[in-house]
Amino acid sequence: MTARDLGDRRPNGYYYAVSVKRKSLPSPETIGMEAAKRTLDLLGAVKIKTEKLPIIIHNQQAPRWMNGLLAAMRGASIQQKRSFLADKKEQQIASPILTLVDDPFVPGGLGSRLYDGDGMAAKKRVMIDHGVLKEFFVDWYYSRKLGWEPTTAGPANLIIPPGTRSLEEIMKDLGRGILITGFIGGNSNSTTGDASIGINGKLFDQGVPVQSIAEMNIADNHLQFWHKLAEAANDPWLYSSWRTPSLVFTDVVVSGV
Repeated sequence: MTARDLGDRRPNGYYYAVSVKRKSLPSPETIGMEAAKRTLDLLGAVKIKTEKLPIIIHNQQAPRWMNGLLAAMRGASIQQKRSFLADKKEQQIASPILTLVDDPFVPGGLGSRLYDGDGMAAKKRVMIDHGVLKEFFVDWYYSRKLGWEPTTAGPANLIIPPGTRSLEEIMKDLGRGILITGFIGGNSNSTTGDASIGINGKLFDQGVPVQSIAEMNIADNHLQFWHKLAEAANDPWLYSSWRTPSLVFTDVVVSGV
């Protein structure tokens, strides 16, 4: 959905929901109203000055940044020398706040299954345990090339356990920060871990929205960035095979003007 803003700007927003059960879906009206709200929230968005401050990646957007980490956990990347995590198994690669579980047995989960694409029996796995890398996604083909035991051809339902506090409570306690509600373009290098991506969202202070922001940028290395994870909210996104809550990071440089 797009809206007309000042000058030539045409901000756009969206919202969607996916489920294996129709009764679990929001109504079309709810989806449309949320898409409209997200679009209108971007009206009048500006770049603010470059600043180091806390950021919150909204639950629906968290998988986009998480994919940069996931790409380095695949057997293909490891075998082809394109993974910054290849030698990091059993090492602390993130804040103790981060636990990542691959669970193929979530009732009604979009990625739930009894076996994977290679025919291997499904198994619940803790991929990252309180910041420690425990497993890789290694299929039969790359297990032979690497001389490793296979795990699974790919993720089923990826879950970051939620925290105990609401997004609103966290924003109020953080003081000044940015809630990221969308990403723009960007890239993540699975060999080095370097990543850069455009963002839009809301500048807030004591939980109160102050200014819509757009066309700003965050750039960091995944091995440094994930150590800045300070908290997960209690709002997991349930309409995806990624079940992620909003994630709070401290001391992030956000580039603007």
